[in-house]
Amino acid sequence: MKTAIEYEDVYYAEIKDRLHSDEEDMDPIAIRPYIKNKNEIEWGITSPSRWGKALRAKNIEVIPSIAVNQCPESIIVKSIEGNTIVLSRLTLDLYNQKVKWQLSGTPEFTTDDEMKKYFLETNFQEY
Repeated sequence: MKTAIEYEDVYYAEIKDRLHSDEEDMDPIAIRPYIKNKNEIEWGITSPSRWGKALRAKNIEVIPSIAVNQCPESIIVKSIEGNTIVLSRLTLDLYNQKVKWQLSGTPEFTTDDEMKKYFLETNFQEY
């Protein structure tokens, strides 16, 4: 039976434990991660060059949020190539520390909700 779930949230994406260099550098923003068939995941990115990142995985681990009815705090993906990719729920603090300097235009935000709304509602393919 095929199962799929999409998370209506924004995550910070990074490669940890890189075992193979054939995995390209990753856009630091993962928009609406979508897990299907328990071993495939894809998400939207801020780069207008393509829709997003799609991976077949050996394993996908979802770390739930403490709050009820919230998207997971993180998603850990072990790629077929052996790399570990971690999607961490994006907060304003995390954005300011690790993401902001990597984006063109370096958008400024004052709240988590303002930041999340920007990434979820912007059509990055139009740029």
